[in-house]
Amino acid sequence: MAATMACFQNWQTKQICLFTFVKTPKHLCFYQKFGFAPRFLIAICSKSVTDMQDKLESIRYSQIYPEQQGEYLQATRELTNSLYPGLDLQGEILAVKNQRLGDTLFLWEDGSLTGFAVCHYGAGSEAGSDTCYIQFGAVIAGKNSSDRPLAKLLKECEIFSQIMGMSKLIAGVNTSRQQTYLQMLNIGFKIDRLGIAMHNPNEPGYNRPDIYVIDDFR
Repeated sequence: MAATMACFQNWQTKQICLFTFVKTPKHLCFYQKFGFAPRFLIAICSKSVTDMQDKLESIRYSQIYPEQQGEYLQATRELTNSLYPGLDLQGEILAVKNQRLGDTLFLWEDGSLTGFAVCHYGAGSEAGSDTCYIQFGAVIAGKNSSDRPLAKLLKECEIFSQIMGMSKLIAGVNTSRQQTYLQMLNIGFKIDRLGIAMHNPNEPGYNRPDIYVIDDFR
């Protein structure tokens, strides 16, 4: 950990966050030695994939022409930067593609990116066999109905799971993002287990009630 923290310092990382267990206090005490503070519960949730006849409306990164990929990556950076300055998922999107761990879904409306989800699926990925795991998802809240873009993105992830032959969809959410957390429960996600988010420095970052982000820091 000392060497890891030194790397973060050299990289001038603005905020460091991690997921750890809540069953025993030793995990909290260990990370507190390195400047981390326990902040919020994280719910790891799952949902059985239903038999859906809908087709994907989102665009898969694997199906984008190479000359367009840079435009899509830049759009994700602009979206996440609007949620929290410096937040950038381009590296994760490329890692999923290059390591063949899954795919990334993009939702567009009126020429603007409204949401995207980085998904792992199947054996050899972080999801595991017969499972699709949303490693990271984010949407910009709609003007009229703030939950609509999130519900649409989650539906797209479920359709994608079915297309890829997966029977289970997993997603984690920080419970401080209250609207996202409640929306997931409302559409059928069940809590499998709980962890806790620890932050260094002790600031909320993008964990706020008005932020529509799906991730669990794992």
